[in-house]
Amino acid sequence: MKLLVLLSSMLLLITGCSQDSISLLSPDGTNSFVVLPSSTEDSSGGISFLVKSNGKTIIQPSVLKILSSDLGFKGGYKVLKVEKSSIENQWSTRFGELSTVPDNYNQATIYLDYQGSKLNLIIRAYNEGVAFSYEIPKQQGLGEIEIDDELISYRFDSDYSVWSTPKREPGKLTAQGEYRKIPLSKLEHGAERPLVIEMKNGLVMALAEARLVDYARLSFNSDPNAELAILSSLDGKVIGSVQDVITGAQKSNRSNNAKIKMSLPFKSPWRVVMIANDYAKLLEQNYLIQNLNDPSKIKDDSWIVLRKSTERKHIDHSRWARRRRFCCRT
Repeated sequence: MKLLVLLSSMLLLITGCSQDSISLLSPDGTNSFVVLPSSTEDSSGGISFLVKSNGKTIIQPSVLKILSSDLGFKGGYKVLKVEKSSIENQWSTRFGELSTVPDNYNQATIYLDYQGSKLNLIIRAYNEGVAFSYEIPKQQGLGEIEIDDELISYRFDSDYSVWSTPKREPGKLTAQGEYRKIPLSKLEHGAERPLVIEMKNGLVMALAEARLVDYARLSFNSDPNAELAILSSLDGKVIGSVQDVITGAQKSNRSNNAKIKMSLPFKSPWRVVMIANDYAKLLEQNYLIQNLNDPSKIKDDSWIVLRKSTERKHIDHSRWARRRRFCCRT
């Protein structure tokens, strides 16, 4: 259960159309998320952004696109207003690696207008990374909305190494498959999250998601329309699934349309960029995912007793030693 302590809050309102970048710094000033001005030349309606760490751009100007036939998130948009707040918080748990979890961040909500279609972009900057989500409010008499896809093209300045699961194919394990270290340009369809990326000078990044409830999950691929870019997209609804009783792998197809159907208003899961100077710190700071998940609805968890479980299976130790695992406790 999170015990929220709000120590400071500030409100910034910007009316009308703003052509300036909107930048949000982490509390310690290390990480920043920058929303770039709307481009009149881009008819797709993409929201451009970049991410910085220690003053250096680690994710180059990238694009978030939301595809829906119910609302037109295309063409340029106006920034109607921006609300900013700062949170200093910590919460206690009996179930995590830390008994007291820090939860400090700066947040901005950016209200956008696509020629009558409303979209709110919510961004957060933590000392442990950055995150963003979008909210679609009630509008135009719509009670619900279908989203065909959400495409995020994360762009980089070099062909960095990534730890990827195998290509997603019918009957082949992905999340339980063997992770391989490959150039991001060689990333294949259906790479699982979190996707760990080795940057320059020891910097390590993980693309992940949080607050995934009643929503399609993400998967990753190399972006066919941009050089040195990773494309995230939503997984479609499973059609005709059959499970291999030996390996547990699914043999199925997925739909490509109406991947999401939600009542308005709603907020998407968080899209997360975890940032650290080494693998150990990245793993230590996996509580960022917990912070972005909703608080537990169990008010009194004293009845929950911690236990250990074991599983017997044959392990090829030479193969096991070559694997790299990155676990985010959700």
